[in-house]
Amino acid sequence: MDYMADATLLVAPAPAGNRILCCECGIDIEPNPANMCINCLRLQVDITDGIPKQGVLQFCKSCERYLQPPAQWSVASLESRELLAICLKKIRGLNRVRLVDAGFIWTEPHSKRVKVKLSVQKEVLGGAIVEQVFVVEFTVNSLMCDSCHRREAKDFWRALVQCRQKVEHKKTLFYMEQLILKYNAHRDALNIKLVHEGIDFYFAKKDEARKLVQFFQTMIPMKVIESQQLISHDIHSNTFNYKTTFSVDIAPVCKGDVVCLPAPLAKQLGSMNQICVCLRVTSSIHIIDPATLQLAEVPQHLFWKTPFRGLFAPKQLVEYTVMETERVCSGQMTVNDLCLYCTATNRPQVQASNHTAHPSSSSSPDRIIAFRRSASDWRLAAAGVGAAFASAAEPPRRVMPLPPAFAGAFLTALLTPASDNDDDGIDVGGDTSAAAAAAAAAAAASLHQGAPTSSCSS
Repeated sequence: MDYMADATLLVAPAPAGNRILCCECGIDIEPNPANMCINCLRLQVDITDGIPKQGVLQFCKSCERYLQPPAQWSVASLESRELLAICLKKIRGLNRVRLVDAGFIWTEPHSKRVKVKLSVQKEVLGGAIVEQVFVVEFTVNSLMCDSCHRREAKDFWRALVQCRQKVEHKKTLFYMEQLILKYNAHRDALNIKLVHEGIDFYFAKKDEARKLVQFFQTMIPMKVIESQQLISHDIHSNTFNYKTTFSVDIAPVCKGDVVCLPAPLAKQLGSMNQICVCLRVTSSIHIIDPATLQLAEVPQHLFWKTPFRGLFAPKQLVEYTVMETERVCSGQMTVNDLCLYCTATNRPQVQASNHTAHPSSSSSPDRIIAFRRSASDWRLAAAGVGAAFASAAEPPRRVMPLPPAFAGAFLTALLTPASDNDDDGIDVGGDTSAAAAAAAAAAAASLHQGAPTSSCSS
């Protein structure tokens, strides 16, 4: 095959009438520094001499990457800029000429041939500039890369990242998975396995695994423990072969969880209530106090210094809608001084107050202890220390204060989901303890005893 194409002699335009004869063949030509026509110049000079017209490309069929010398494998599609750059780097002698243009010549995809068309220039014979076009043909050879070769072998990995989150609903772990796909953080992983309570990432190099761990540290609250296992060593050259494992423990708090803050941490965050709700989880944990709507941020180092877990998941809570909040007394307001009218599907109406007098409708609400952040989120309703409930079929006409000893159990009963066949009362079964059921029963019995009656209608 003749790889030589047309050659062009680049000369400045000569004035009309100034013509000379070629010194070799004697034809009439325009003046140029070589005083030769282009045909004679091609016989005398070949500026592509020393540039190979054939080459070889190494291609891995497993990962579809090309070998970029000396040992780097790059992803490149056919007729792409990345593949053209790999081909040009494999052509020797281009540093002796000036590369003007380069492009692909179409070939069949299954032919395992890649043709590159090049245009080069060079100064010859007294300053004459010759431009020449030629074709370099590459043959694609199949070769398994080192990563794929280790993947097929046993114990191929050298670094392992174990991500674990010890909760029932792994929202934070799923969020981390979406971040990995978004930023392509797993591109260097040899293998990925889904295991109990997490994911394992296998790498050929320790630096690649450490890079993924650093990515996790900027996205989610976590702590990491690094350990090494000696595989082999050479006492003569003092070289050691280790397998490194990074154990990543993700904070056991997810978006929407009801959490109980430790007392020192709650005091450090501005003396907020210990019962809070997790708004979102990023590199820090963002929480909100449902009683005061106070926001706080718990950074990673502070969380692992005083860790806490979620008490309830969103699926364990009952959705309520706060219809009205009214002032029932003057002075400093507490949760016991609020009268709440709450409604929910197949749920009784709930009132919380320490007073039997009907609340004044002209007063403005002082505090909201039930909230809803967005249309797609759940709502939390708490009934406070003084609380009483009645059947949904009969609206409450008496408001009895609940003893403080039963307050926690009653709140647990409110937050416990109802069963499918319970349509006329608060369900105290399921995960609710026996103490919670007894407290709810005692509160219900107190409504039918000789307590003072008042006309507090909804």
